[in-house]
Amino acid sequence: AVPLIMERLKRVDKPAPADPPAPKEILLKGADISLAVFVERDGEVTQAADGDTFHPGERIQFSAVSARPRYVAVYGIDGLGVTRYIPSAFKQPLRLAAGEETPLEPAFNLDDTLGEETVLGLFCQRPFDAAEVKERLLRREDPGVAGAACSTVTFTMAKKARKGGE
Repeated sequence: AVPLIMERLKRVDKPAPADPPAPKEILLKGADISLAVFVERDGEVTQAADGDTFHPGERIQFSAVSARPRYVAVYGIDGLGVTRYIPSAFKQPLRLAAGEETPLEPAFNLDDTLGEETVLGLFCQRPFDAAEVKERLLRREDPGVAGAACSTVTFTMAKKARKGGE
């Protein structure tokens, strides 16, 4: 799956690295789900680790896997509020097939909001209204969906300005 993510993130004019990075463990709550974050820096795509530093304008893409079929939505929570990354335009979450790593489209360029951002992946057994969950997160309420048997995965990004105005 890493080469597929790299192919989608890389720029047309830059070759992909010869050896894709080895998958890293992601902080999980619930033994059968995971969320990975990939970042493009200086033409190379790598899998990020929880707590890594990111810079405005860097391109990121999420990838998710679940042992069982699930519905997933991904949100970013920072000092300015809540961003719904996945799905970006629709109310319904994305459906994941069991056991398949799925690149979550689209990839994003990070905004210029500095500080800590928590990425929250919400994985549920039944469909839910992703826009409604965003509203609950804005009110600092639990993102869980009644009757949908949900689990969460979190990932922390430290967003900092590049040194020297790069």
